[in-house]
Amino acid sequence: MQAQSGASAAPTPQPVAARARGRKVRVAVEGCAHGRLTDIYNAVSKRGAVDLLLICGDFQAVRNPGDLACMSVPDKYKEMGEFYKYYTGELRAPVLTLVIGGNHEASNYMQELFYGGWLAPNIYYLGQAGVVRVGGLRIAGMSGIFNERHYMQDLRRQERPPYTPAGKRSVYHIRPFEVAQLSFLTGRLDVFLSHDWPLGIAHFGNTGKLLSEKKFLRKEVMSNTLGSPPGAMLLNLLRPVRWFSAHMHVRFAALVRHAPPPPAPGNVANTAVSQSMPSSSTTMDSSASDGFVPAEDVGGDDTVVLKPQSVQGAGLPDTTEFLALDKCLPGRKYLEIVELEAPEAEPEGPLDLAYDPEWLAIMELTQMQVAPPPRRAAMNWEELRGVVEGRRAELTKKWAERDLVIDPAWFERTVTAYDPTQEEQRRHFRRARAPLQMGNPQTDRFLDTLGLGHRWPVTIAWKKQGTNSTAQAASSSHGGGVSASSSASLAAVTDENEIDIGL
Repeated sequence: MQAQSGASAAPTPQPVAARARGRKVRVAVEGCAHGRLTDIYNAVSKRGAVDLLLICGDFQAVRNPGDLACMSVPDKYKEMGEFYKYYTGELRAPVLTLVIGGNHEASNYMQELFYGGWLAPNIYYLGQAGVVRVGGLRIAGMSGIFNERHYMQDLRRQERPPYTPAGKRSVYHIRPFEVAQLSFLTGRLDVFLSHDWPLGIAHFGNTGKLLSEKKFLRKEVMSNTLGSPPGAMLLNLLRPVRWFSAHMHVRFAALVRHAPPPPAPGNVANTAVSQSMPSSSTTMDSSASDGFVPAEDVGGDDTVVLKPQSVQGAGLPDTTEFLALDKCLPGRKYLEIVELEAPEAEPEGPLDLAYDPEWLAIMELTQMQVAPPPRRAAMNWEELRGVVEGRRAELTKKWAERDLVIDPAWFERTVTAYDPTQEEQRRHFRRARAPLQMGNPQTDRFLDTLGLGHRWPVTIAWKKQGTNSTAQAASSSHGGGVSASSSASLAAVTDENEIDIGL
């Protein structure tokens, strides 16, 4: 505001009321991408301007045929897709895009960025587990899907490129360590992203409509075995305001009403597998078959506005609104727009993506002070929790005082991308050999920031063009991360929902 002529200028304080309201962020939510990035961005553009796009897995960040060889999918479904164009800069994501991994991914690339990083300009991967802040919103995510045997037996990851056939299918299974890290979060979470659904969530929405659209799910729904037990544990414990998923290729909305928070779990592995939903910590509201209501003034059926949240306890919502979406195909319900209000005031303008201070504290404590266990050795979860709770507040404050913006300039191309003008590549892209394990400069930067090294062999240090002896030795000596004896045991994966790309 300008001062009147002849009067001295004075700063005009912003009204307190204006500061009290959080910024409204218009967010597009996508189910399974399956490599159809341009179709997704075109669909988003038809729904008006948005601030952020969230993609709930099966992103398929395939840069070249070598990446495609690391994807667990039948050969007939292997396609180069369009991501390589965004990787090279031929195309650019028109909106900030956050993604998690599913069970059909270029797993080698996502393993390079295990702790999160820019997959391409303006496209950020949350990592195997991660928490970020954007536009005043706190967004957490967990990549992969649940497999009971690998969750219970393989407490840490041993898969490394080039993957064995078994390792290619086990690398995307979630593990207790990442679940434990997420379980240590406190305070409000605005959004949680997962690929598969939390166990039992099908009973919190219109179950009849779900089964009429996906009849093959009836047995799992009726036996309450559809979904991820660790996901259910995190839903009950963290109580995020919204939870978005994909995987089952159907739109399904639900509303979970939480009772007072349960006590912190002891053994995360056993607790997660034995826990089911509905449970004593939640109540089912059969009348609330859809926690979302149409927004008549911002786009009709393709836009939803979330109901206001009441808060109980330590500022946590007493309800979680769940939404799963389909895969990107014509006529499918794969995309919706939601308007989210940040709990605190944020300046207008482009959204900055930043690390979450508490998550950095948890990562620092768990990665630095807990030695990687033998593959099948039990972890002392109470000891791990004690380590985190003893210094979490101190380290969170330390990180909160720093500039935590995740600079887009950190993205760096590390491999040669697919070139469709090369006839050999175009004709034989399904026959490429899987690459050796590689590092990534973004992962080095993240670990250096935390004062850590590559203590966990899931990642290695970056060397230009990946020809360093470390990468060669790590890949050749581990044969893709599993020995011959364990390869046979890992091969017996019986989850019929893992190869779901044709559903």
